[in-house]
Amino acid sequence: YTAWYIYGLRSWMQFKARARLATKLYGDTARKQTSEATKKCADCVSHNISNKYTMPTIHEKIRDQVKEAMRARDTIRLNVVRGILSAFVNELVTQKKKPHEVLPDADALKVIKRLANQRKDSIEQFTKGFREDLVKIEEEELVLLQKYLPETMNKGDIKKIAEKKQKELGMTDKTSMGKLMGAVMKELKDKADGNDVKQIVEELFN
Repeated sequence: YTAWYIYGLRSWMQFKARARLATKLYGDTARKQTSEATKKCADCVSHNISNKYTMPTIHEKIRDQVKEAMRARDTIRLNVVRGILSAFVNELVTQKKKPHEVLPDADALKVIKRLANQRKDSIEQFTKGFREDLVKIEEEELVLLQKYLPETMNKGDIKKIAEKKQKELGMTDKTSMGKLMGAVMKELKDKADGNDVKQIVEELFN
């Protein structure tokens, strides 16, 4: 009896030891795989993955800022962030996604840039119409929108690149204006404002 008891106890202890070892090995493997999967996922939110290791997207940050603006009773800021969220929903619908989904940062930045350009156009039109009251509102909203956008190049730096590109491509005729602008925008990508590039290119042919 004693021999069987000792044998059974020893078997039980061996089983427990193997179980602890398996838990350690496979537990570490699972954690490692999860970590690697998170790193490989460039934009986890676009894949509907949410965990504590994921940085909040621009879309999510702006959702939170709506609440902050409401608490602060900041009317201008509230109008801006609500307008951005509305534009995000429209973009999601355009992309045939569900309105409650989250836009990836790249798409969110494009939407905000589009809104900023709309404000610039409005400022120009209201200025021509001598509506300084509306110009002031549009300018305040534009400042808030630009805070979400990466810093753009100044006109001096854009001009240097445009002149270099014009020389490389040998464009001297006004009919090449559109091609030069396209070439400059392709090189600068999102580093420059499209209106600034257009203005500088036009100046080069005048």
